[in-house]
Amino acid sequence: MKPSTIIAVIFLFLVSAGHLLRLVYKTRVVVDTIQIPMWASTAAFIFCAALAIWLWADDRGRKP
Repeated sequence: MKPSTIIAVIFLFLVSAGHLLRLVYKTRVVVDTIQIPMWASTAAFIFCAALAIWLWADDRGRKP
């Protein structure tokens, strides 16, 4: 696995873990005066986790 791929997978997993923690602890996020809805973190968690898994699986499928 290339170092850039490893860094991207780790980053995406950390971002998805952050969204999961927000969902578990029901943390309120407010930007300026706008409250970010929980469904946005749900979508971001699924999206980031899926991208990380897809990238990891795609790289593992390529045997040099």
